[in-house]
Amino acid sequence: MKPEERVIVALDLEREEDFKRVLRDISPYAKIVKIGPIALLGIGFNAIEIAKEYGLEVFLDLKLMDIPNTAALSAKGIAKMGVKMFTLHCLGGREMIKSVKEELSYFKSPPLIIGVTILTSWDKETISSFGIPSMDSLFETLVKTGLEGGVDGFVCSPQEVRKIKKLAPDKVCITPGIRISAEKDDQKRTGSPEEAIESGADYIVVGRPIIKSPEPAQAFLQIIERIKSCK
Repeated sequence: MKPEERVIVALDLEREEDFKRVLRDISPYAKIVKIGPIALLGIGFNAIEIAKEYGLEVFLDLKLMDIPNTAALSAKGIAKMGVKMFTLHCLGGREMIKSVKEELSYFKSPPLIIGVTILTSWDKETISSFGIPSMDSLFETLVKTGLEGGVDGFVCSPQEVRKIKKLAPDKVCITPGIRISAEKDDQKRTGSPEEAIESGADYIVVGRPIIKSPEPAQAFLQIIERIKSCK
């Protein structure tokens, strides 16, 4: 893939005017945007069509997790929207994922199912508060669940990409929590664009460093320059 195809811009914007402003700026260069609850609740599902009108593919981040039938019917609705890929929680279990996979088998070009393992805002303290012995044990269980259910890829931190690629080299790895500098926020397991790509990530998700920039296109292009030399 070309570098510009590997950077997914997270459009976590509540107002349609801001959403369109960023789209106008990045659309000559970007290829994929991530749309999640913030934009959908603020703008509505029309946000997906707006992004597509600007010629961009959509990664829908709803992190589905429900009983198998509800998750499958939800995935059917998502497929009808024509998005490139979408997320579900591996915590939902193997049967839930299998139900989603089966429902999507009826579509000629179904979206990719991307499994969420552990949120990048979680750390060891978060895990221990649930009585889980270690981050690694939970991660390995969730990856195994996703693989058995039939996901096409995973959302994972930069620290976890290599583990997934070793287990399942053909699965897509999407890495959020990308930070350009050492700013502090609610993300805990983060990494730089270079670290994520060098670890084997197929895509990186970048939100705040781009959408909060006074010049989103310039911020996007700077990231592209940083990963051009990555293997």
